[in-house]
Amino acid sequence: MNLEAPAKLLYPLLSPYRQTVGRKVMGGKNSEHKRILTVKPSGSLFAAEGVRATGWAITKDAPTVSFKSMGQLGDYTWESEIAGRNYEDIKQRTRTLNLLSAMQLEEGAIFGGNVTALGTPTGLTTTPATTGAAAVGGVGIAAATYQVRVAALSHEGMRQASRVARVDKAAAQNFDASLVVPTQGGTLGITAAQANVAAVVGGSTDGIIGLTWNPIAGAFGFAVYVDNHLQCILPSTTKCTLTGINTTGEAVPGADSSANANAFNGMVAQIVAAATGSMKKRVNTNLGTPSGNQITVIADAIQDGYDQFKVQPDRLLVAWDVHDQLDRKLASVANDRINLNYMVGPEGPKFEQLRFYPSPIDGRQIPIEQQPNLYGGQVLGVLDGVPIPDSEIPAAWQMHMGSDWVLLDYAVVNPKQEFESRSFGALAGYAPALQFILYDVQRA
Repeated sequence: MNLEAPAKLLYPLLSPYRQTVGRKVMGGKNSEHKRILTVKPSGSLFAAEGVRATGWAITKDAPTVSFKSMGQLGDYTWESEIAGRNYEDIKQRTRTLNLLSAMQLEEGAIFGGNVTALGTPTGLTTTPATTGAAAVGGVGIAAATYQVRVAALSHEGMRQASRVARVDKAAAQNFDASLVVPTQGGTLGITAAQANVAAVVGGSTDGIIGLTWNPIAGAFGFAVYVDNHLQCILPSTTKCTLTGINTTGEAVPGADSSANANAFNGMVAQIVAAATGSMKKRVNTNLGTPSGNQITVIADAIQDGYDQFKVQPDRLLVAWDVHDQLDRKLASVANDRINLNYMVGPEGPKFEQLRFYPSPIDGRQIPIEQQPNLYGGQVLGVLDGVPIPDSEIPAAWQMHMGSDWVLLDYAVVNPKQEFESRSFGALAGYAPALQFILYDVQRA
């Protein structure tokens, strides 16, 4: 038996978090009620005779989870099915790959589903300079007046972008927009034009323009436009330095399309929207110098949740760039961790990346998970369970499904078979107030 074809399908699926979220299938429903823990205990342990004591408040805050349809269309041609005979079953392969792709997209929705418009970024400031481009390899910006805009992107907007620019971790924080022209994949997830348009004057052909703006807690990235042309798409950061201007990028969208009425709110949107409790903190710099074996901003967030609810996150979810920054900063602390040498090459030994964060409360090891569906600049402190007596909350997050993933076969058209992986459900967050998000974490 020729096993080459199935062997080529053995690869890791980039939806690690989805596999850990419970799924509750409830046929015959299009929504489900939930109870959310929204506030901490108030008042005193003691009560007067004949007077009720205080306790935990389990309230119906946004009690209904409305199910949303999710699907991924696929197809294969009659010729491909014939050509695959005696080698592999094209029909089954395309169905398998289609379902895996749908699962990966569902993981992105678990993090970044967004029903509410992100709005317009504020506080755009520009800092032109006549020199600086050549020193970092830029082509320079000629003397002229330029109109600059910045727009926020949802998770879907970032996913549909052709490329994401990483602001250089060197001091210059350079991005040469003249060398790479990204596309925004349509207007989905990109907000309306920046209302506060700034006019800046460039310098010589060595000129640069520095930009800063205010963040939006639920945004996964930002698009920068100059003279109505897209220059770069950045992860959740609020500054960059342009060392070149392109004149072929896509135009500023004319309407706010960051909200998706067909979606459900994911983890980030639910934590940001939590009325009380949840810590939503702008870092506005890199993770800073470690204090002992602690990153101060992360330790503060963990401490805040413990002070309010006596709970600690079960895991920290980060993108690869934040994970790399955590690893480098904590590795510099003497006796902080054991470096496991796993490869020696021409550049010297390589060490296993930091996998746990020491709790500032009791020293327990909190797993650090590198999440492929986060684009950078964010740290999520999330719970798996809700360790509060009598809360009757089985898990912090759960997928409620009217129907889990099924295969729908459509008609054969031009001889091509179309099919779809389809499901019907939504993410239920039972305790978003007990969790935290750090955003605008800049590179170091």
